[in-house]
Amino acid sequence: MTVTADRNRGVSALRGIAIAMVVLGHINRGILEGRAGSLDLPLRVLDFVLYTAHMPVFFYLAGYFTHQSLSNKAPGAFAKSRWASIVYPYLVWSLITVIAHFLISHIVRINHPVPVWALSQIAWAPINVLWFLYALLCMQLTAVLFRHRPYALLVVAIVASLAATTGISALQGNVAGKIAAHAPFFAIGFALAAAGQSPIPERLRAGWFCGAALTFWVAACAVIYHYGVKDPTSLSMLPISIIGVAGLASASLILTRSSKSVIGAHFVKMGDASLPIYLLHSFTLALIPRAMRSLGVQSPLIELVAGLAIGVYLSWGIYLIVLKVGLDGLLGFNAKKVPRLGGRSRG
Repeated sequence: MTVTADRNRGVSALRGIAIAMVVLGHINRGILEGRAGSLDLPLRVLDFVLYTAHMPVFFYLAGYFTHQSLSNKAPGAFAKSRWASIVYPYLVWSLITVIAHFLISHIVRINHPVPVWALSQIAWAPINVLWFLYALLCMQLTAVLFRHRPYALLVVAIVASLAATTGISALQGNVAGKIAAHAPFFAIGFALAAAGQSPIPERLRAGWFCGAALTFWVAACAVIYHYGVKDPTSLSMLPISIIGVAGLASASLILTRSSKSVIGAHFVKMGDASLPIYLLHSFTLALIPRAMRSLGVQSPLIELVAGLAIGVYLSWGIYLIVLKVGLDGLLGFNAKKVPRLGGRSRG
C-alpha cells in the first residue's frame, strides 16, 4: 500500500507532537525529583498522561512501517538494514553518552551519572533513552518471524504485556519490561499495515473526534490515576492509550489539512527531526536546572516551559548544524550515510 504525501505529512506531524511530549515528560520527571513543590500532584498527573501515549505513538508507527519494509525486502535484507537505522546509532550514542558523562562528571555534579562500565552491558542494559532503539530492534527482528502472521504477533504482544503487568520478576525494572509494555502498540501498527489500512485513517480528520478523543483521554487518565493506578503502560491502560494515540493522530491530520498551515508545517519538520531530537535532548535538558539556579528562578512552570523549548529547539538546532557540516551520517542521524559494515557509507 502506498502512503500519500498528505498522509506522510500527517505521520511526520504526529511524530513531531510525540517528540515534544517526550521532551516535556523528561523535564517534568526532573522537576518531580524534588522541585515540584505545591504542583507535585498536577505534575504527577501530567506525567501519567504523557507516558500513556508519547512512546506508544513511536512504536505504533514503527510497527506499521516495519510491515511495509518487510513487504518490500527479503527477511535477510531487512535484518541487515537494521545496522544503519538502529544498531549503529545505538552503539555510537552509547559511547557518546558514556564519554560525555565521564568528562562532565569531572566538572559538575551529575544527578544520574553513567559509569564507564555501563558500555560493557549495553547488549542487555541500554543506557538512558537508548532503550527505545534497543526495544525497537527487538520488536522488528521478532516481526520478521511473524511477517505472514501479523495477528499472531498481536496475541504474543498482548500476552507479553499481561506478563509485565502481572508482575513477573523477569520483566520488572529492565528493558524487557519496557519492551513487553510497548509491544502491543507495535503489533497494532503491524497488523493495520497488513490489513491494508493507512497509518492514520482519513476518518480521524474530524474535528469533533479529535476534541472528544483528547478530552476523554486526559480526563480518563486523571480519574484512573486518582483511584490508584500508577503505571501508565500497564495492559489495563491499553484502551485509554489507544484513544490518546488516536486523538493525537487526529490532531496531526487537522494540523496538516492545509499545506499553508505554519503550525502544521512546523510539526512536520519537527517530526522529521524526531530521532536527532530524541538522542540529543537528554544532553540539552541537563542545562535547565543549572540555568534556573543561576538565575534564581524557582518556578516549576517556568522550568517546564523553558525545558520544553530548550529540549526541543536547542536539540533541533544542534542537529541542523550537524546536518550542515555533513556529520549526520557519522552520528547516526541519517541511515543512508551511516558507515557500512564493509567500511563505506551510502551516499
